[in-house]
Amino acid sequence: MSPSREPRARPDRRRTRSEGQDARAELLAAALAVVGRRGYHEATIDDVAREAGYSKGAVYWHFASKAELFAALAEEHLERPLTAMVELLETAPPEQDLSVEATRTLAEHLRRDPAVLRLEAEYGLAAARDPALGARVAEREERLRGALARALALRVQRLGAPDAVAAAADGMAATILALSVGLAQKHAADPEGFPVELFGDAIALLYRGLVARALDAPPG
Repeated sequence: MSPSREPRARPDRRRTRSEGQDARAELLAAALAVVGRRGYHEATIDDVAREAGYSKGAVYWHFASKAELFAALAEEHLERPLTAMVELLETAPPEQDLSVEATRTLAEHLRRDPAVLRLEAEYGLAAARDPALGARVAEREERLRGALARALALRVQRLGAPDAVAAAADGMAATILALSVGLAQKHAADPEGFPVELFGDAIALLYRGLVARALDAPPG
């Protein structure tokens, strides 16, 4: 008879991997999958932990609350297209038609995991019910709107537009953000009725309208 062996201890995956960046990324991926199936309101920390294969404590190691977890998820998946748009506005040469680029950016966003669209649709509603989440959403939106407004002001100055157009950058930024969210949701429900090309067209019309208004305004 061969000598008996002590059973090898199974590695505690939850303990040994809970602190790394890989764990955080896996938890965010699990949260997105849970949102895709259950929606934001019904998703729980327990659901995310089970989906990722971690303990509930591992989730709380990275995120203090459900609001913080899903705020991080929104920052990961919803901010990225807007950040790319801001960078493009800041660096593109004047001859580049950014209405076309805006449409392309939105199209890329819509081709991503459908769970991202569900997250986007439910996130604002959840923020209205959850003060902690609402405060974080408001801070994120103010930061994004400010960055977009500054990039738009720089862009219109580079294009040689009247000063009044640059002065309207805050309103332009707010309008573009609202258009991107609204059109994404409408396109998801009715792609033919709400094609992504409407986004670039609307931005071009907004800019041209502001230029025309500035040129038609009486001096002084």
